Amino acid sequence: MLHAGGAIASIQKGTYKFTAVHHGSRFNGTYATIGFESGLNSGYYCNANHVWNPVKIRKQGHPVLSAHYKTSSNFAGDTGLDMWFEPSPSDSSYMVMTTDVGKSSVEAMIWFSRPDWKAWAAQAIAHVRIDDQWWFIDAAHVGHGKGWTRVFFVAPNGHKGNVTVKNLALSPFMTYLMNAHLMPHGDFIEGIDNGVEIRQGSASLCGYTLNGLKGFANAR
Repeated sequence: MLHAGGAIASIQKGTYKFTAVHHGSRFNGTYATIGFESGLNSGYYCNANHVWNPVKIRKQGHPVLSAHYKTSSNFAGDTGLDMWFEPSPSDSSYMVMTTDVGKSSVEAMIWFSRPDWKAWAAQAIAHVRIDDQWWFIDAAHVGHGKGWTRVFFVAPNGHKGNVTVKNLALSPFMTYLMNAHLMPHGDFIEGIDNGVEIRQGSASLCGYTLNGLKGFANAR
């Protein structure tokens, strides 16, 4: 499904491909979502697959992601991956995930490029090597009501142009979260989002594969 938070988004029906254009507010988040986030009401479109069975951590297989983003010459924003973890597979609406469940909800954002990465590096709680790449780590309790735990993995990359990610293994990020006591061992993967947060210009998600994730057919 397509999760568009403020941007003007257009999609090639039946595919993962979409183009997002900044519109109005300070920044817009737009993502291709694989998961059971029923409260988003965006509709499933990935390869005509309409079923997602949330998978328990350590039983997710070996998910590997590749993605390619193309941006306009005036693009300013972030490209990345957003993973949601919940204590129950039925925690599937936005309200439950971000307000009612509280600290049990964990959002892990893996930023492939951020113009402000140096600011995050300065306040990072850790600097770790995961899947042959260095990442700055920041974690905080955020949100409305009881809120949720948000963890940033920020790559030292402020590039504003095209971004390519090849064969990024996701399981090591989950292992790090559990070993660092930032996520319970018994959580479920509720959703995986891949896309952009735009402050200016436009961006296209032109290539996206997520292979090896149990609970859902390979996304291409």
